[in-house]
Amino acid sequence: MKYVRWALGVLVGLYALTALYHMVLTVGHKTGMAMSLPGAADMGGLMDAIAWWQVVVFLLAVIGYGVAAFRLLRGGKALVPYAAALVLDAIGWLTIRSTAAYQSAFSAEQLQMDYYVMGALLIGLALVWWTERDASPTVVAA
Repeated sequence: MKYVRWALGVLVGLYALTALYHMVLTVGHKTGMAMSLPGAADMGGLMDAIAWWQVVVFLLAVIGYGVAAFRLLRGGKALVPYAAALVLDAIGWLTIRSTAAYQSAFSAEQLQMDYYVMGALLIGLALVWWTERDASPTVVAA
C-alpha cells in the first residue's frame, strides 16, 4: 500500500506543478509581465478571459493538491485536501470552460481531453480513499 501512496503522491504533485505553471503564466500575462514560450500557442485571449477570482480558486486548488501530495508521500491523511482541491479545480474548470475564449482556443479533441483529466482526478480520489480506508474489519456487538 505504501508504494501506491507514493505513486499517487508523485502523480498528484506533478499535477499540482503543472497547474501552478499555467497559473503563473496567467498571472504574468494579466499583470503585464507576459512570458511567452518559443513555439507556444498564443493564449492571450484566454488568459484575458480568466477573472482574478478564478486565479485565486486555482491557487487554492494547487495548494490543496500540494498538501495532498505531501501527505501521501509522508503517510498522512490526504483525502480531505485532495477532495477540496478537486472541488475547487472543478469549479474553476467549469466556469472557464463555459467562456467563448476557452471554446475557441482549443479543438474538439483538446476539449475532450478535459473530461479525461477530470476522470483521472476522480479515479485519484477513489484511490486516495482506498489507501486510507481502515483495513481492520469492524465488529458489531450483538
